Order: sequence, then structure tokens, then C-alpha cells
Amino acid sequence: MRKRKFDKLEGMTQPDKRKRRRSKKVNGSVEEPTGAVASKAAALDRPRELVETGADAPPKTLATELRAAADQLSAGTAVAARSVDTLAGADKPSGDTEPITLGDDIHSRCTSTSLARRDIAEGVTNVGSLEFFPESASRDDVTGTSKGGALSAGQTSLVTDISTPSSFAATERWRTVDRTQLVPYPSPSLSGLLQPEDALRIMSSVLLHCASQHHRIGKFGGQSVNSTGTTSIAEVRAITKQVAGLEYEAAVRSVAKRNALQVGNDLQSNSDENIYWEIILKGAKLLDPATLPVAKGPWDGFSMAEKTATYDFMNSGGFGTCLENQRQCRGLWKTLFDIRRVGVEMITCYRTAEFNKYCKTYPKRSDISLIDTIVSWEKAYRPHIAQLESRVFEQRNGDFSGRSWLRKTSVAERLDITESSWNDASNDWYSSDEETTFKLTTAFRASSSRSLSSLFNDRALREPCRNKSIYITLEPKGDRFLSVCPIIPVVESDFLGIFSGTIRFSEDINGNHSIPGPTRNLSLDYSQVTGMLNQMQVSKPDGDANVCLEWEPVNEMDEKGPCVSWRVLVFATKAIMPFEPLIRAAPRKQQFLLHQASEYAKRGFTKRQLIPQLKA
Repeated sequence: MRKRKFDKLEGMTQPDKRKRRRSKKVNGSVEEPTGAVASKAAALDRPRELVETGADAPPKTLATELRAAADQLSAGTAVAARSVDTLAGADKPSGDTEPITLGDDIHSRCTSTSLARRDIAEGVTNVGSLEFFPESASRDDVTGTSKGGALSAGQTSLVTDISTPSSFAATERWRTVDRTQLVPYPSPSLSGLLQPEDALRIMSSVLLHCASQHHRIGKFGGQSVNSTGTTSIAEVRAITKQVAGLEYEAAVRSVAKRNALQVGNDLQSNSDENIYWEIILKGAKLLDPATLPVAKGPWDGFSMAEKTATYDFMNSGGFGTCLENQRQCRGLWKTLFDIRRVGVEMITCYRTAEFNKYCKTYPKRSDISLIDTIVSWEKAYRPHIAQLESRVFEQRNGDFSGRSWLRKTSVAERLDITESSWNDASNDWYSSDEETTFKLTTAFRASSSRSLSSLFNDRALREPCRNKSIYITLEPKGDRFLSVCPIIPVVESDFLGIFSGTIRFSEDINGNHSIPGPTRNLSLDYSQVTGMLNQMQVSKPDGDANVCLEWEPVNEMDEKGPCVSWRVLVFATKAIMPFEPLIRAAPRKQQFLLHQASEYAKRGFTKRQLIPQLKA
């Protein structure tokens, strides 16, 4: 029998043995398929082509996916994202420290990249995926304009208003990159980390949940409050009426306190679940073996006494008692019990649905045990969880300076900086004279009226969150340097914090210790004041960078009024993996060279303070 032309298709396990009718010509030759048969044959031929093509294609990696998406976005907007300080120093000789005048061309390039920052508060991504703008999106959809309308010819607004991006229509289909394929950046703090790909995904959800919970606790963090709860509906209504009768300040405090206590109760319940199996084992010992049902089916690692005690516990505790729920809860609670016995406490306190699912579905025959995996995660992330707890508490109490970093051992060993020279919170004017001169000689309009607390806390509880400043940390880099990096994945346009320094409006500026501003003589001087983001790695003026610095004109009293102050904000220009160093491009070569010197790094990249020697 003649073989059919489709019997050797790749991907088919067996050729179809069924006979097919063939119409024969008079001479006995086989007639070629036509019409519907020919269409079906063409459709069957396509899978073979796809299989052959895919076999030789290189596997897609995290870098390939993210860089391709970023390149497509840049091509779609027709304007490449460039740092303000890189643009300012790109065309100047390396030895020239004269401030640069930013013309209309530079202005257009800066504003086009900063317009996407309006999504800082609202966001377009979530914890489970990395999303990018669709190719079909119009330029206005991607860039937008400030709420005050189009920019005038002499106006520069490098960060637009953060209003709801209505132009981002829900009908667009966003491209996503599966975050399960992401790989953490190699870092000394992650040495010994088992299952690093899973750690990135699971621990990111844990860290986000930790920060969210402590934001809700707010000023009541670290307190032990005696509070009586009730399950009486009548009493619940009475308490509500009582709160409604309070004065404004007292009512707000009562609501905030109750919300904080609710978070505390949730954390306590999460922590209590770690000892459920210990309670079940106590119950199993009390059962009479003669009264237990006969075991059926293969051995699953649990005795009939443990299964019966689990059912009794769940039934008394108000849990669902279907067979599948009993099976999953037994496995999870025993795992949490085993994890707790080896000293894991920080991670399990902020367990998420992703963490629970990971524990329930972990392969039992894996070469690496689940307990060893979680222990390695606890060792690597424990200090970051503790640091995150304290930082959220500081910010919720109004301290955005970041001076607590100087009390961290690994930072104190590498920096010789006084607390008065460290300020992550704002960019103050160097002098009132320069501030007055700037207001009299320029006509900049504000693009933001946000207060400092609003800048750092606004939308912090909403998902997706584009404010990643709280997740930036300082890590040791050798014996003399520090590395600034995130502890969760960062995507393009995420807000990372404020670049420290004082605002200068003067011709007498040392360009090696400053960032050029959007107009002549305006610059950010960090020769006397430094901060966390100032410690980031610096590349050459034309080198690779993953962040940019953008100037935001501010007027907290009138968003559309004249510019009163400035903030120099740091945004991500591409996807950044956990513990991957932040890198900015230097505006001139001399600044790049200074940032390579260990002695300069010891002073936080400020200028040396000349102290006269005292005579004996």
C-alpha cells in the first residue's frame, strides 16, 4: 500500500492507518488532492514547518524578552529615553565644567520620555507579569501631557502630572513577560540561595505583602494594644455609633487604630497557622487506635490518627472539611511545622497565596527538599525583610531622610558621613539669594503639587505599585564600595527615589560634583549633601545605564502656578532584576572617574572638607 504524504509529519506519534478514498485517472495514476482536500493538506503541512523552525531557535531568556520589549517601545515612541544629566553633558568637552544650556531639542527628548511617568501612581503592571506598551498605541497614549495642557515653548516639565491615564484604553492588548522565567541577578547576598528562579517570584510577593501590611499599620507599629473584640452584631453596631459621635481627630485616630489592629490580627493568624500541625499531633495522641477507621489506598505519609485529628481540628476551627481541602491543609500545615522547627520565622509571617501554593505543589521527589529551599530563602532575605519593616515605619512617621542607613553595619564600615550630610527626602535651595534670583529671572511653571509624603506614600497600597523607592537597598560591593539595587523586580518608568543634593542657580558650579538642570546655571550640587541613590554605580557619558534623573518643578500650593522648588527624581529606564546594581550615566568624564575612586566613595562622593590643623 502506498504511504500517504502526511504519514511522516513531525510531531505525530503514529500515522493514521485509516484508508482514504482516492479518485484515479484513466491511466491508473493517483490524482493530486484539490479543493477542500488540498486546503486540509496545506494545513497539515504547517505544523511540520513550525516544528522544524522552532527546533533550531535559541531558547528565550529573561534578557531577550525584556530587552526586545523595551526596544519595541523605544521604536514606537520614536524618541529614545535619555538621562537629563547625560543629555546635558553629551556634547561638552570632558574638561569643561560650565553649565550646559538645554535647547528645544533636548527639551523635547526629555519630556517625551518623562511623560510615561504619569503612571507612577496608577501603574500598568502587576506582581505576576511585566507589561509594556502595545505597538499600536499612539504617541499621545504613551506620552500624554500634564493636566495643565501642552507645554509652552519656554517651559520645561520633565515629570508630568500623575493623573489617571485615561488614554490607556482597556481595549489594547498588552504584551506580557512571564515572570516565572526571571532569574535573580548574581549577588553575594544571594550566595547559597536554592531554586533562585522560584525565590524571585515567591519572595517578591512576600516583600510586597510585608510593605503593604506595615503601611496599613502606620504609626501604630511596634505597639501592644489591649483591645476587646466582639462577635455580637448589636455590639458591633453600638461601637460604630460610638465612633460616629467622636470629634474629627478622635474619629480618625480610632479608625486608624482599628485598621492597624486588624492587620495585627491577620499577621497573628498567619503566624498561628505555623503551629496548627503541632496542635493536631497532640490531638492524634489522644485518639484510641481501636476506634480509627481502616486505612485505604497507598501510603501518603500520614497515619489514620493524623488524618482523623486533622478532620476534628478543621471541623472545630470552622475550616472546610472536603477531602481535597483536608489533603492540602495537612500537607501545608506539616510543611509549615517543619519549616518553623528549623528557625524560619520572617518569611512565614508574611506568607502569601503564592507561597502557600508553592509549598503545596512542590515536587516530593525533588533532589532539593522544600525545607532546605525555604531555609536558604530565609537566610538570604531575612535582613531585607527586617530593613523593610523599619523603613516603612520611619516613612509612615514622616521620616524620609534615610539616615537610618548610616546605622547599618555594612554601610557604616564603608562610609564616613555625618547624618547632617545625608538627605534622601528633598532637594533644598543652596541659598535664599539664589532661590530669589531664579524666581525673578525664569518663568518655569510647576507640574506637581504633591507633598513629600504624597510622593513616597501615594498609591503605595494599590496594585500594581509603580513606587519602588521603599524596595531599594544598599549592599556591600567589596570592602570599600556600596551597591544600590532593588530587592524586587523593577520595570521601566518605576519611581526609585530622590537623588540627593542642593539646588544651585549660579555660574560658579563645579561640574564634577553636580547634575545639570533644564536651564542655564541651574544644577543639583551634591558636593556637600549625599544620600542612598548617590551611591549608585556611574557609567561613562555614553555608557550603559538603567536609570535616569529627571527634574520635577514643584509648587505645593498651586500645581499650575510658578515653580517654587525642584525635585530630582530617579526613574528606571529598563527592567532591573533584584540585586542588579542601579547605574546612571555621568554628564562628563571627570565625574565618572571620580566615582571610581575608593577614597571618594568613602565620603559618599562629596567633596573633602578642609579642616585647618590646630597649633599645639
